[in-house]
Amino acid sequence: MPKKLWSAVLHVKSCWQCGQKINSSCIQRNSRLCTTPKLGSAVTLSRGARMIKQVSQYPIDALVKVVREAVLEVQQNVQAPMPLCAVSALSTLAAATQEKIKVILPWGGYPKQVGTYWAVIAESGERKTAVDNIFGREIGLRDLERKKTYTADLTQYETENRIWNIGEGSLVRQIAALDKNGEPADELRQQLDAHLKRKPMKPRLRRLVRQDINERAIMDALEGMGESIAVICNEGEILLRSALLSKPSLLNKAWDGGPFHFDRKDHSIAADDIRSTVSLMVQSAVLEAYLDKRGKVVRGSGLWARFLICWPPSMQGWRYTSAVESTWESLDAYHGRIKEILADDMQYVYEFDADAKAEFITLLNRIEEEIRPWGGGLSDISDFASKAGENTARISALLHHVSQQQGKITADTLYRAWAIVQWHLEEAQRIFSPQFGVSQVQSDAQLLESYLRKRFFELIVKVLPRTDVLHCGPIRDLGRFNAALDYLEAQEKIWIGTLKRTKFINRGQYWQQY
Repeated sequence: MPKKLWSAVLHVKSCWQCGQKINSSCIQRNSRLCTTPKLGSAVTLSRGARMIKQVSQYPIDALVKVVREAVLEVQQNVQAPMPLCAVSALSTLAAATQEKIKVILPWGGYPKQVGTYWAVIAESGERKTAVDNIFGREIGLRDLERKKTYTADLTQYETENRIWNIGEGSLVRQIAALDKNGEPADELRQQLDAHLKRKPMKPRLRRLVRQDINERAIMDALEGMGESIAVICNEGEILLRSALLSKPSLLNKAWDGGPFHFDRKDHSIAADDIRSTVSLMVQSAVLEAYLDKRGKVVRGSGLWARFLICWPPSMQGWRYTSAVESTWESLDAYHGRIKEILADDMQYVYEFDADAKAEFITLLNRIEEEIRPWGGGLSDISDFASKAGENTARISALLHHVSQQQGKITADTLYRAWAIVQWHLEEAQRIFSPQFGVSQVQSDAQLLESYLRKRFFELIVKVLPRTDVLHCGPIRDLGRFNAALDYLEAQEKIWIGTLKRTKFINRGQYWQQY
């Protein structure tokens, strides 16, 4: 029997809709961890299999108000997939917040950074760049100001450095002349020592968001103590083909918070207390090619396990333009909070309260049971599951901070974070699990769903005669057609009604979620 723990998320939505505060009773109902159709193999995506629309809806209600309402508003106005919008909002939040806060895990130890790694599998045209630009506006503006400051500081440095070089040259020449004549130059050598200590320091461009994602650029950006970067890459192919991912240890150490050391011929680079967030979007074909080539190495290194990954259904073909002018009040509130976070010079360390710690320990023990090699529900993605606890802690701290809660992190915030992480675990299992292929009924259901969507929108109707769909649709075999209908009906995407002995296919409630 699957563990009780996984039912927490299934009760999350109803609890928040009815206004009742979530508590430990929300994890007392039994349910399966994941009932979604699955794709893929251990290190590759299933070939020829297009995305089956998700049964597991993104837990939008798990987000705190300021983030949730902004995500809903952007999704409505931009018409990008909901998970893509949520990932963009959360990765932006992590990038803005990671400089300011840390979290102590329930089992103690040193405070951990709260940076997170995200990956969205999506085809070109899903508007991730637009969504990232919208959510990341305040970070972009701050980076622009930092660039202006850096340019001015660099000009001043170059002037001071020229003057310093002239002074150094003058002292060296005077010392050389005295040495040549056999005269003492102790005083000049002291002046030279003092002069060398006053050598101007070249300014660093402390830009948060990085697009230059080669290994050396990342090392230079992280050099020192407590440096913070965010690698936001909408063209994931660039990152996947870079030398950065050929050596996963660098990103692994960055996620862990360091330290790392890198020795070169001329000097050494050392970094510690690192804060890092990574968000990338990659096309399925590109990811599959990458995993075919390097999948075993990268996944074996533990890098993929650190990512919260998803493959949302496409909205292309259903993004209809409206004459109603878009409003952005909720996004403005989100931007305002991000701006406050960026401007805050305080450092915060959060820990969980007693109730949250107890629930967290229960959660971790359940996860451990589920990754057992035989019979564990997460045994096929044990690498992802092993990082789920820490990712939950980091997201808990992010939600706690952005919502300006006082005191310690509560169990309510923990449940919200776990709902998000569990959804991404389901996605990882659906994408990478070797035991779940795409069956004939799933493939047929996908084709039939696409056809029904097209006909519903073309005819502007909510019902279609079942016989017409059988004769004109993509599935003409009666047995396969009935199986595909049953599959879609079980997912509440359609329901079958009868009127005057004629059966009709009706749009289901779940359809409205997309």
